[in-house]
Amino acid sequence: IIRDTKGTPEGASVAATFLISAGVDVIIGPLFNTSVRSVAPLIRSTSIPMIVFSNDITVAGEGIHVFGFTPEQEVGRIVSFAKTEGKLCRLAMVPDSAYGQAVSRAFVERRDQAGASKIVATFSSDGSDIAAVVQELAAEHAVDGARAPLECILIASGGDQLRGIATRL
Repeated sequence: IIRDTKGTPEGASVAATFLISAGVDVIIGPLFNTSVRSVAPLIRSTSIPMIVFSNDITVAGEGIHVFGFTPEQEVGRIVSFAKTEGKLCRLAMVPDSAYGQAVSRAFVERRDQAGASKIVATFSSDGSDIAAVVQELAAEHAVDGARAPLECILIASGGDQLRGIATRL
């Protein structure tokens, strides 16, 4: 039985209520942690397990199972890949969101770059200040009037926003 959550907590509640009343054995979805949190009390009052495709592990437990890549896994894979390419990843650009905070924390706490200082630059989730953040980073990494390229920048973004950041960099 397929039900659209409309990508909202309210839509997730309507969908979950319908599915429970329909007698389903398992619920797959929703995607967003806010939607998962909104239906968690309802799901936990039943014996129906729910598998969610989220990157937020904190929503798991008591019948709710997370099936997704966590920020820690994403950061680990990216930084490990950079290392195999001989690059030291010392800078992360993250949005000012819960996801950005999780990526930032995972990046800073990663222990495979002993002695390397790490910088986290935060930009507005709506992308309105990306140009200013990139200009500030460029100014901070200039050496004797010349640009000193960074070997690796971990950017926690995607789609049009990532293209906008890449263009400015």
